[in-house]
Amino acid sequence: MTGVAAGPDPTVHRRRLRNELRKARESAGRTQRDVAAAMDWSQSKLIRIETGAVNISTNDLRALLAHYDIDPARINTLVDLRMQRQEIITRDPAPELHFIMDEAVIRRVVGGLSVARRQLRHLLEMNQQDNVTMRVVSFSRGIYSKLRVPYVLFEFPESEDEDVLYLENPTGEFLIRENSPEERDQVDPVNYLGAFWQLEQIAPRDDFGELIEKVAASLERDSNSPLQTGGEDHAEPVLEGPPA
Repeated sequence: MTGVAAGPDPTVHRRRLRNELRKARESAGRTQRDVAAAMDWSQSKLIRIETGAVNISTNDLRALLAHYDIDPARINTLVDLRMQRQEIITRDPAPELHFIMDEAVIRRVVGGLSVARRQLRHLLEMNQQDNVTMRVVSFSRGIYSKLRVPYVLFEFPESEDEDVLYLENPTGEFLIRENSPEERDQVDPVNYLGAFWQLEQIAPRDDFGELIEKVAASLERDSNSPLQTGGEDHAEPVLEGPPA
């Protein structure tokens, strides 16, 4: 994603929230397996929430914090932190946000079919914002640059402010500034910006809504399938199509 940064860095909110959730669980003396069982979640869902791989809904967040016996005032503070990440899209003035995702992102089901459908609807709603563009690189495009490297690029309106690249992987998080002397041996944000521009050429913006609707329809068919037993929210994560 590349965009015009304004106000607090949303990655700071995400990092703080996931750290607070992990600390709350550990302070409560509970393992991930215990919490997942008590919340009627899969353990992988909790792991993804604590690592920041997926968002957590406000209702799930309140229920999780209540399970940790967090006092109401503290719960409200963490819920507010969760909401600040969403408000960056609609605040005034709003930053320009441009997202490109692999098709596997919208087809992989995490947390059940109903959760996946809500996520797809949310993407469609966000795509209607004047300051937001969304694109999907279809499976038919094959391999492309930075396929397995999720990244965020921050561009600033002032010409003297250099681009900043944010990378997150299992080894840690990295903020890399363009032309920074202490980071001259690191990867260059400009290279990632070039890769992003190339993806824009193969992922037409006009195709986004149609593809999302197609995937949503396939999820609806899956939810009506006799193979889905025990409730859709307990379905094991599945992946349609080849992996990213």
